[in-house]
Amino acid sequence: MEKTTTVEKLSKYIAGDIALSENPGEAMKRWRDLFGVSQTQLAAQIGVSPSMISDYESGRRKHPGSATIKKFVEALIGLDENRGFRVVKRFAKLFVEPPQGLVVESCTLKNPVTGGDVVKAVGGEVITNENLLTGEIHGYTVFDTKHLLLGLGSDELSLFLAGCRGWALVFTNVENPGPVLAVVRVLGVQPGLVVLQGLSDLFLDELSVKMSELGGFPLVVSRRVGVEKILRALKRLA
Repeated sequence: MEKTTTVEKLSKYIAGDIALSENPGEAMKRWRDLFGVSQTQLAAQIGVSPSMISDYESGRRKHPGSATIKKFVEALIGLDENRGFRVVKRFAKLFVEPPQGLVVESCTLKNPVTGGDVVKAVGGEVITNENLLTGEIHGYTVFDTKHLLLGLGSDELSLFLAGCRGWALVFTNVENPGPVLAVVRVLGVQPGLVVLQGLSDLFLDELSVKMSELGGFPLVVSRRVGVEKILRALKRLA
């Protein structure tokens, strides 16, 4: 594994994720938890008090500047290096190839499209946050829902989904939306929109709708379009 290249990619992604987040303190906490680092350990590595880390994560301090974010990222990577690049190694594996069976297809778009373009492509019905469909979508990932729910530990899933911020996430053959949307919410994913394919009218419960509303992403249901047709339509967007 080329650790230097992976460290650079990971460092840039973490810094960008925090800087562009609507809640940078929450993003900082998510990354700290992902690296398995306590506030005390992180503070000691940076050379500040634990209360300063707590203030950023709770929102008591304003948006961290670029210098603070840089120190934060360097501290996480440094602590991980002391542990043999445990998290970095896992990220390197995911940069090369997604976990087997999880992803049906994934693509970075050459030119961004709107959420509305994706809705048309998948023949979808917008359930929540329709006002957010004008935002730019820079890529899409189509997931095998069964592998998503059964085949991964939460840390590994967090690492993979970290790269999907602002993307369209399409979950195929969904029978129950609750666990899928819980994964998106609990792991702090910030997708451009979420598409549930194959869902019947009977299972779109109020809790799932509420999770989407609170998550701040459009929820789209594609009930009558098959997976292969969706894949062909999404490829045309690329």
